[in-house]
Amino acid sequence: MARLRGLGLVALAAIGPVLAAVDLAALLLGVTPVVLWIRRVPATARRLAGDWCELPIADPYDPAPPPPRPRPDGMYEVRRRLYRRPHVPAYRQQAHWLASDGATWLDLLWLVLNPVVGTVLGLAAAVVGRPALRWHGRWTRALLGARRPWPSWVKDRVVLILDSAQLAAQSLVGLLLAGLLVASAAPALVGATWPLIVLVENSRNYTNYYRRRVGVDEPYRPAPSAPRWRNTAGTGPDAGCIGSFDAGPTRTAVLAGQGSGLRA
Repeated sequence: MARLRGLGLVALAAIGPVLAAVDLAALLLGVTPVVLWIRRVPATARRLAGDWCELPIADPYDPAPPPPRPRPDGMYEVRRRLYRRPHVPAYRQQAHWLASDGATWLDLLWLVLNPVVGTVLGLAAAVVGRPALRWHGRWTRALLGARRPWPSWVKDRVVLILDSAQLAAQSLVGLLLAGLLVASAAPALVGATWPLIVLVENSRNYTNYYRRRVGVDEPYRPAPSAPRWRNTAGTGPDAGCIGSFDAGPTRTAVLAGQGSGLRA
């Protein structure tokens, strides 16, 4: 049984590199649900250290922050910023909690190193048996065990670095979208407008995502209504047509038996 458990620990170590890359990207971009989901893997390693290696490891994470509470004027304040709605403050509190917790970064370090160290110790357990399992448990406890919390000044510096990295990544994405919009303007001048329309819609979705994070309303005008169909077959100036579409000041008559129309 100990040898099979060693092979199971090798399989757990194999997924480390991919998860480490995803975890680092999620921390830099502030995608907190992904970070919380990846935490399940180190949690599984802690549980297996107790069940298989006979070295129980306690949960090392700082407690989650409470839900944000409004001030007497109804505004929410988080890190010297005010918000009208609770969603963004809750997100910022969760992002600060994850980034400033030293156990989060030890999880990332374990995901990077365990594919090497954990694989070697797991293969040793598959050959030697129970003694090597305890070596693996000690290795897991060395990185994933409880630690003394970071000082507040260290937490603040880490969060500041992550905030700067997020702003840099957002700026690069915005610069890329701006370049694509400028490049798609030339085809639009000769009638190929669909690349410009697609890019404008996606750039609006991107900017609206950050507007919602800081509580800013969308500045865009409402989208136009869909064209209305009018059945005018054989009547008035539309004789020979089966009907027309009305879209604001523009009317398009549809010829009978044809897919195109005459625009008036």
